Amino acid sequence: MDKGKLAKMEIGFHEECGPRPQMEDAHLIIPDLNKMFKIKGDQMALFAVFDGHGGKEAAKVAEEVFAQILVNETEFKAGNYEKALYNAFLKTDQEVLKRSEADHWTNGCTACVVLLVGKRLYTANLGDAEAVLGITKPKEKG
Repeated sequence: MDKGKLAKMEIGFHEECGPRPQMEDAHLIIPDLNKMFKIKGDQMALFAVFDGHGGKEAAKVAEEVFAQILVNETEFKAGNYEKALYNAFLKTDQEVLKRSEADHWTNGCTACVVLLVGKRLYTANLGDAEAVLGITKPKEKG
């Protein structure tokens, strides 16, 4: 595998509304962040779950703005991905608050974000959302 290339991945998701009248969660699946945002350098992918509570609006806003906020971060462009994720969480929260005040809704969401940069994996979470890493061994020939 080349230094800046991502490993082969299988990507999928499943969601269930549960007893609520509507789905309150949102997600991002961007397997080629470079292509979407015209980024040069190591291959990147971004995945996120925004677990809404009390309504869907906060999760939908986070889904809508998070990726753009992240890639526009000065720290992201400088390769300081930990700080970029931190700043993107803060700015996304500010956008959620701004829209909730303007549109008079009071729900929120937790968040879990995974950023892959070449062979490096960065995670960030807010609230009780979490990521789990799974690795499978190649099948033995025989």
